[in-house]
Amino acid sequence: MLGSAFTRFYSSSDGYECISFGRTDLDLLNLSEIYKCVGEILPDVVINCAGVIGGLKFNSNFSSKIIYENSLIQLNVGKACESLGIRQLVNFASSVVYPEFTNQPMKESQLGTGEIGSLVKPFALSKLMGIEFLKSLHCRTERRYFTIIAANLYGPEDDFDLDRSHVLPAMIGKILNAKINDRAEVELLGDGKPMREFLHVNDLVAAAHLLIQEYEGKEPINVGSNFEISIKNLAELIALKIAYTGRLVWDTSSPNGNGRRLLDSSRIREYGWRPTTDFEMSIAELINERG
Repeated sequence: MLGSAFTRFYSSSDGYECISFGRTDLDLLNLSEIYKCVGEILPDVVINCAGVIGGLKFNSNFSSKIIYENSLIQLNVGKACESLGIRQLVNFASSVVYPEFTNQPMKESQLGTGEIGSLVKPFALSKLMGIEFLKSLHCRTERRYFTIIAANLYGPEDDFDLDRSHVLPAMIGKILNAKINDRAEVELLGDGKPMREFLHVNDLVAAAHLLIQEYEGKEPINVGSNFEISIKNLAELIALKIAYTGRLVWDTSSPNGNGRRLLDSSRIREYGWRPTTDFEMSIAELINERG
């Protein structure tokens, strides 16, 4: 999803040549492949959107895969870029890298000040390692290597696989299936109380583009929409957009995850960036894509 959004953005922008690689084109677990690929191109900027991600169920079932592959991808890409003299490298993490219990909204200075939530620990720890690795490369090489910490992403080409999708596409898939199959109710995980901040992938790309041009720091930087909605209200909004009139049943025996995860995005806003995507309209577009 994120890689495709960058490809669309730069392919339609004057003055840029965008060369993209999917997981079937380049094995990022193989350092020699990365050296060969990046060495042949020698781009001005490398944007690393790759990662093994999923929802709470996926995190629980594939924790070792998540830790190993995410760590290795970030180490390999960073090492290759450093050795080949690449001027800029941008990496991505999510808001789960912050402590489970911390002040809201979350500032970058709160990283590492508390315990990570157990449900997201495999992914979060691998991303924290990546953040520190890029900071160390930035300091040693004086190149512009940094990490963007994004709110919950959604948008075109989202992953609707119920075994690994995040809450928003998973909810769309479940409620849409219930509508298509004329089911009287749909079961959703948790109690619906947690609040989540959502960010459209196109808004993240715009923020990243701005930072690539202007940001010279080594510290990670938050990018969030400052728009929060409860999981319960999100489900009701999706049901309304789908015109599903059945019952939404909450499985309160399932874990909720963090009660709230709101990023303090004041630093990116100092650069003049603001999200521009209308949430309800983009939800309708995502439903149409899935349908």
